[in-house]
Amino acid sequence: NVLEHGDVLIVFGASDVDLRTLEREREMLVKSGVMPLAVVEHNDRDVWASVRRLGLTYSLLADPKGAIGKAYGVYDTTSAHSRSAWFVIDRKGRVRQTGTEAPSSSWTAVSANALGHPLDGSTQTASTH
Repeated sequence: NVLEHGDVLIVFGASDVDLRTLEREREMLVKSGVMPLAVVEHNDRDVWASVRRLGLTYSLLADPKGAIGKAYGVYDTTSAHSRSAWFVIDRKGRVRQTGTEAPSSSWTAVSANALGHPLDGSTQTASTH
């Protein structure tokens, strides 16, 4: 259902610092057509507590049994948590880029690069001349 809103950046194994970083970039990501989504191995109550405590305004998805993490191949059954990983997925459901560590540049820059969009989120038109 998330892809109905555009391209998606899915982040697994995020710490509070990672979640806050996504929050700081949320507006720029959304303006560029990318919906941020973090998946955490908590129940709904704990997820809502994190949303309130951290002041998050993007989607935090509860995955208490790691089903989503398993589907993406990032869930570690030994620790019962997903490893740090991220996926940029276009609106057609194709994974365009993935990584296992937070990027050295911004999430907005990583997403724009993966999707072939200009960094400022504007659209470019080809010249007819």
